[in-house]
Amino acid sequence: MKYFHLIFLYKYIESIFLVESKYNEAINWAMASKILNNSIDKNIDPCVDFYQFSCGRWFDYNILYDDEDEVSVESKVEDKIEKELIELLYSNVTFKSRSLNMVKDIFNKCIKDSKNIRIKEDKESYCLQFIQDNMYTAVDALYNTKYFSLEDQRKIKSIVENLKLSFKEILKEKSWISDIEKKNSYEKLDKMKTSIGRNILLTNSFFLEYYYSPLSISSNDTFNIIKQKLSNFNDTINNNFILEEQYYDETKMKINALYIDEINELFVNIPYMKTPFYNRNLPLAMVYGSIGTVIGHEITHAFDDDGIKFDKNSIEKQWWSNETMETFYNKSKCFVEQYDKYRTILTKKFINGTLTLSENIADSGGLETAYRAYILNNEDKLKVPGFEEYTNEQLFFISYAKSYCSLLSYDFELYNLKNDAHPTERYRVIGSISNSNHFSKAFNCKAGSEMNPIKKCTLWN
Repeated sequence: MKYFHLIFLYKYIESIFLVESKYNEAINWAMASKILNNSIDKNIDPCVDFYQFSCGRWFDYNILYDDEDEVSVESKVEDKIEKELIELLYSNVTFKSRSLNMVKDIFNKCIKDSKNIRIKEDKESYCLQFIQDNMYTAVDALYNTKYFSLEDQRKIKSIVENLKLSFKEILKEKSWISDIEKKNSYEKLDKMKTSIGRNILLTNSFFLEYYYSPLSISSNDTFNIIKQKLSNFNDTINNNFILEEQYYDETKMKINALYIDEINELFVNIPYMKTPFYNRNLPLAMVYGSIGTVIGHEITHAFDDDGIKFDKNSIEKQWWSNETMETFYNKSKCFVEQYDKYRTILTKKFINGTLTLSENIADSGGLETAYRAYILNNEDKLKVPGFEEYTNEQLFFISYAKSYCSLLSYDFELYNLKNDAHPTERYRVIGSISNSNHFSKAFNCKAGSEMNPIKKCTLWN
């Protein structure tokens, strides 16, 4: 039971420290300018092809090799994190934390004992994956000590609260939802838990040392003995800790965000806290356009075609009237029809609007939620050097689109079209901005143009 009580103490301290924080950092204009310069192709009309406009220069600078499935903004961030982690694990730094020193020792022991792997980079990747699989809490904490601060988490928590308020305003405007249903929806939002960077407080030596206190590794242990000790330790932890891990992707250093209906909680992991998705020194337009839309997307999942099946207490039941549900599903059909018409450039195959429905609802809803939250909290007055011709509202949408810049192999795109609940990145962007009146107004796109169709799908936007 002691582990069970520790989690409650952990949550209590988290609630004390992670209070709302005002976003008042000095803007790093050089960083903002570089990010935009590496993405935007000013030769493309944003009202004709906004994805190409936002990602054109990124495509010029990046290559998909024959042995690769995908190169994306996300994969570039993941590659950078892997390099940073390996540097930390190789470093001569001695930490005050026994657990952090232990994870370094295990990594280096793995490197020395993996003689059957000849290529250094392959050996490093194998050993890094091993410690991520077996000591992910310590790996998170190790990375957090250098690259992610409590202040960053405060700021993200503040953005989350602003996004929740924004979604409440969207709900308030929906005449097809009754007052009591709106009240219950507000309460569901209020009860929604948020986990940002998950283990940030475990960088505190008390929590980290307590967590790993049953694990003892000796310098004389062979790597096989270490493997067995870690296996026994993880079995013990899994039997004693009551955590959300059963719901959460264990590959913590891969970019991921998700909302879990059964516990009404959204998770955003550490890689999403990296530039270009988030940096406290970027203009608010770029922050809300990138990480803001990601979190807004996850909040919207609480009210997509799956989320509406769970009430404010995470109980699976019908809590909206038959009439409201019918209206919801009728509006949802528009998204199916919209995305069914999108045909990919690479494979010439059509998007499956039914398979991708939940994600498409969340994309449009998340974009609307983040845009409204940005407008309500906008303090940006100056322009990004070299991009003075763009308004901050335009930069919001550009930051959204450039987050999805991606190159896929033919086979990988074909596989994703059949199996992935998300549409291809190009149509995630085009589909959602095509439904946004804010986008067409910001870029002054003529009604009926490619990016501003007359018919728009509206649900949470």
